[in-house]
Amino acid sequence: MTREQDEDGGRRRLRRPASIKDVAAAARVSPTTVSHVLSGNRPVAEETADRVRAVVSRLGYVPASTARNLQAGSTNVIGLLVPDITNQFFAELAKGVEDAAHDLGYGVILCNTEFDPDREDRYLELLRGRFIDGMVYASGSPPSHGRLASLLGRFPIALADEVVPGLLEQTILVTADHRAGGRLIGQHLRELGHRRVLAISGPVDLVSSLERIAGFREAFGDAGVTEVPPSACEY
Repeated sequence: MTREQDEDGGRRRLRRPASIKDVAAAARVSPTTVSHVLSGNRPVAEETADRVRAVVSRLGYVPASTARNLQAGSTNVIGLLVPDITNQFFAELAKGVEDAAHDLGYGVILCNTEFDPDREDRYLELLRGRFIDGMVYASGSPPSHGRLASLLGRFPIALADEVVPGLLEQTILVTADHRAGGRLIGQHLRELGHRRVLAISGPVDLVSSLERIAGFREAFGDAGVTEVPPSACEY
């Protein structure tokens, strides 16, 4: 129970915490819809979901199970953002995260952004209100820097395989040596006798793409290397 100032300014009365029925009534939806918005288990129209989240924030609603976990200081849940769960690399990464989390007694909320910055932004906002213990960020699209930065301090954030400029000092980074990878590919082609090569780079605003191309060029000393951005290619 919380205390609230009465209109007459002098007396105080006890106010019970908001319930899911209170949220549903204020948002003009059913309690089931509120549950779907908060869990993310089923799709809800964006306008409706935004209205529910606004009411949740205004009323300070906390699900009963979450409240119990918060009292214990942990929710035992982490978030995971990946750009394409059908991509083998990210599928294996997600499996590794889930396996490790399971072994430690944690659950995982999986957010598949489909390389869509707007969709990523909505997922980051969803995780903001989920009272999670941490997040693994493995986006393959230019991140929503402002939204991601706003989550710093709320819970630990691990960057998986991609540097996000400006956030390294406040996050954990687990990544491959992309420059060395690009160099190894270039060296292999040189050893096969190739001297005129074409490199199709990834998005130029991702550090990993720039590093791979830089390593590839190092292997050839820039001689004979033609670089083409993916936007100029047809698949």
